[in-house]
Amino acid sequence: LSVFLSFCLSLSVALSLLLLSFFSSFLCLFFLSLSLSLSSSLPLSLSLFFLSLSFLSLPLSSPLLSLLMAYWLSLCVLAAFPLAHGFSWANWDKRQSCHPLTFQFPNTEEAIVNIVKFAATHGQKVKVYGAGHSFSPIALTDGHMISLDKYASMVSVDGDLVTVQAGMRLKDLNALLDERGLALPNLGAIAEQSVAGAISTSTHGTGRELGSIASRVEGLRLITGTGQVVEVSAHQHPDIFAAARVGLGCMGILSTVTFRAVPAFKLLKELRTMKLNDLIQNLPQLYLDHPRMQFYWMPYSTDATVLTFTETNSTVENCWNGSDPNTCIDKSYKALTHNGDATALYTEMEYFIPVENTQQAVSDILDFQRQIQPLHNSNVSLFTGVRFVARDDIWLSPMFDRDIAVVSMIVFGDATKSGDAVEFERYARGVESICLRRYNGRPHWGKRSFVTASDIAGLYPRWKSFLEMRKKLDPFGLFMNDHLYDILGVSPFH
Repeated sequence: LSVFLSFCLSLSVALSLLLLSFFSSFLCLFFLSLSLSLSSSLPLSLSLFFLSLSFLSLPLSSPLLSLLMAYWLSLCVLAAFPLAHGFSWANWDKRQSCHPLTFQFPNTEEAIVNIVKFAATHGQKVKVYGAGHSFSPIALTDGHMISLDKYASMVSVDGDLVTVQAGMRLKDLNALLDERGLALPNLGAIAEQSVAGAISTSTHGTGRELGSIASRVEGLRLITGTGQVVEVSAHQHPDIFAAARVGLGCMGILSTVTFRAVPAFKLLKELRTMKLNDLIQNLPQLYLDHPRMQFYWMPYSTDATVLTFTETNSTVENCWNGSDPNTCIDKSYKALTHNGDATALYTEMEYFIPVENTQQAVSDILDFQRQIQPLHNSNVSLFTGVRFVARDDIWLSPMFDRDIAVVSMIVFGDATKSGDAVEFERYARGVESICLRRYNGRPHWGKRSFVTASDIAGLYPRWKSFLEMRKKLDPFGLFMNDHLYDILGVSPFH
């Protein structure tokens, strides 16, 4: 049918050129609207259909003038309906957006496989999105966009091994683990992300001897670019396992994830204020004294806040709704994460530098921030923070083969608008230059950065292995997008 309509459209265009008639113009737009409707371009196709009907009654004496009018009206319709596919999607801070061909909500592994096979057959792209908490364009596509929100159940529990469908949100996983007397040893401050998104971008918390969430993964079921389902672990397809745990969404679609949990535990959460200069001077000792520590400062303040977490058996004092926001005791996931999403939008960049460079890097960043203070918009709130994560062996993990400090640069907005774009670029580019050029820092895959493959390929010893595995698992680039082509240095025609 699509081929037939294309033929009719071509014939109509030819008639329009040869006969300059109202009727042939009507045919041209009519078949164009039908063709677009087959591509899920419903708003545009309906508009062109009604526009074509109007040409049958245009009271214009000149056929040439009618064609010019048709051309002009078509441009007007295109301007009126910029979402040619009829759909739009934006990430959490509204700075990354796309117009996918379709939205899909599968609830079984078989349904996901069918979407992948259909897209592969028709030469279309596929991307999975979760909470949209990635600030980078990693989830964007003009193909089929898949939500796994309906594929988010517990699969099995075998001792400390817990298997869940990849669409489960971290907040739901935390609650289900708690019901069984289990927990993940480390979490970030936000728990809205999906399991698939969190491990694919190497989401992390803070802890000198604690790895990212992906480091707790013991096994995966992965749907490749050909629709094949592969089970991987450290003992079964170990190379795929090493690549796909932080796969950036380009190795395939995660179907199920098996975590190794730990017995549930409680944490004492404490915030205290220090003079920023004292913190920098005492940072090596603070790092040794507190296995779970992070600190942050608001640029142009002389104070810093130090946040520590200490395991305890004391009575719970409720971190989510307690009376003292600076000190509380609660179940680990309630001490580590917020109760809900952030109330204000913001844009964030993160860089992972070798932990031994932390003290000097912080001093360098403070010097940079002082230098550009005259350019700062005082109405914009800024945040700079540092966390710590232990090394792992995942090929494209920012923690691959080294213990790291994570430097975060955040520009805050409000409830409706993210951080000021000019301020963000000014501060983020400066922090990136310091971390990347001076300390071989690696960017967070789910946060904003300004790098390409040429900037970072040499920072990952298994970079080439990752690219070879990607091509093997997704030979047609089904799961790629412009951002991934750019940051991985892969040609769309490769």
